[in-house]
Amino acid sequence: MNKEYLNELIRYYEENFDFFNNDENREYFKWAAVKKFRDTWLSDTGDLLFHEMLKEALSESSVLIDNGTTHPANGIVEIAKKLDEKGSDKLISLFRDVLYADDGGNIDLRQDHMDQFLVETNQLKEQEFPSSWKYNQDRHAVSCYLALLYPEENFIYKYSVAEAFAQAIEFGFDIGSGESFRLKYYYDMCEQVVEELRNHEDLLKRHEALLDESCYHDESLHLLAFDVIYCATAYHFVNRIENHMTKKDAIQAEKQRQIEEQQRQEREEKIAALQDEIIRLQDLIEPVGEISLVGVRVSHKRYGDGVVVEQDPEKKSTIKVQFQDEKKKFKIDKSFLMRPVFEDDEEIVEIFTEYNQNVEKLEKLQKELERL
Repeated sequence: MNKEYLNELIRYYEENFDFFNNDENREYFKWAAVKKFRDTWLSDTGDLLFHEMLKEALSESSVLIDNGTTHPANGIVEIAKKLDEKGSDKLISLFRDVLYADDGGNIDLRQDHMDQFLVETNQLKEQEFPSSWKYNQDRHAVSCYLALLYPEENFIYKYSVAEAFAQAIEFGFDIGSGESFRLKYYYDMCEQVVEELRNHEDLLKRHEALLDESCYHDESLHLLAFDVIYCATAYHFVNRIENHMTKKDAIQAEKQRQIEEQQRQEREEKIAALQDEIIRLQDLIEPVGEISLVGVRVSHKRYGDGVVVEQDPEKKSTIKVQFQDEKKKFKIDKSFLMRPVFEDDEEIVEIFTEYNQNVEKLEKLQKELERL
């Protein structure tokens, strides 16, 4: 890991601290969301049903967990409501006995608990809301549930910001994604951010002064570490690190310094514009990549009724459908007229058509960036 780059990003965060926490951006909401969750979860909620308590606990966390496409926080509350109506405590048990189980500080075991919770909550989602793919739970949501109750031992995880930050500071370990994901590596990176944050006393004083009685005060600085990682990516400060690293390539010889300086500036402007657009497209693509259509029923003019049995993990718009006599492969896109039809077909096709367009644009931009 390059500590110089890490501290440079922390300095960017400190320089823009007031901007991040002004009335428009309000990044400090994370500390209020944690306090609300803990105060509700750990208090005597009287006669409230589990879904009522969970809804109250997550009332300030939806913007942290949900996005414009999928709504895991709202989904987990709706699943809890359905189970409450049936008198089932399955979801309560998954929180209490799986996600919040004591792991003795073993991060690999903690990841196993998170993965088990994720699998079983999505099974409940399929049972109660088989067509509501927006309610699907994902690793980001599960990490939030864990960090909201136990912020001193956990870190919020979000794939896109974690990967971008790790590359910017030359972390040196592959955090991974999907089956290759390693929670331990992500926690290790976050702990190194915490270690460096403790050397920035002025920043810590400003941070502490910002938090009022409505906010959780995390002595571990775990929430602050995630905020640094998130803001460095969301507000594009990681781009400055990348530009800085390519600056040496722009200045080759002192005799042509003026010419090459001009070339460097033009190149950096183009790289910055491309990186901004790539990050924007990745942010649009990521939530669609979390959508699972496996198990969703469809119909087809030629093959009849069927069910989605496979979805390409890399190209999420490509699916395989099992019909009565055969399995067929399709691409969900407006341009493919012989595709199957979903219950909420117009919305799904619109989402994946846009997804395909964004993936194509992203691949072109990445190739263009590689050529610079």
